[in-house]
Amino acid sequence: EIHHGGDNSARWHGMYISSPNNLIKNCRIHDNSGYGIHIYGGVADNTAVIGNTIYGNGWSTKCGISCWGLLLGGGADMIAYNNVIYNNQAGVQTGFGAVNPLIYNNTVYNNNLSGQRTTTLDVGSNTSGLIVRNNIMYLPGGDPNNQISNEGTSVITQSNNLFTDPFFVNPTSNDYHLQSNSPAIDAGVDLSSVFTTDFDGISRPQGLAYDIGAYEYGSGGTPAPVVTISA
Repeated sequence: EIHHGGDNSARWHGMYISSPNNLIKNCRIHDNSGYGIHIYGGVADNTAVIGNTIYGNGWSTKCGISCWGLLLGGGADMIAYNNVIYNNQAGVQTGFGAVNPLIYNNTVYNNNLSGQRTTTLDVGSNTSGLIVRNNIMYLPGGDPNNQISNEGTSVITQSNNLFTDPFFVNPTSNDYHLQSNSPAIDAGVDLSSVFTTDFDGISRPQGLAYDIGAYEYGSGGTPAPVVTISA
């Protein structure tokens, strides 16, 4: 657990990664003044971001409206899946020379601390080969037709993402499991060549197809023990 780093005069990131071959898994990263996970600078090739909870980051006035929960930048073949990213200044960003980043089965919700965000995923102009599948990307009050912002001419392959109300169990209590009437259920594409479990370690799929977002419907579990690093 990495939390409460920084102050209002600076952008302190929960993690700043600028080297290759990293695995960031099962972390809770929250309430830092800058980004949650900032992958940028150098060559962050082959970095995987899996099963993390990222929230409340980006509250410094130095952020403006632009401190993301997760940045995939400056490397090739990065992947992020089964992450729950909510209540940050902004959601997810790619760019800065990112090559072939994969964004799969994440729950990205209400990332708008400033009240000025209009999109959930920001694609930088120098992103190439981006694939976005099976993600819940929902900003209450936002335009569901404009939740992915492409700043330049980047080519984006996307499918089976949900931009409307996913009917979470209790978002006010930060429970982002799915209700039985969720449109995310059985609406995903098969990604079993990459992973076969959800955030809770439940096998995918539980129904006819992969559910969209970090959780399969009906899953629930006890989080793994954490190590706390306090600033």
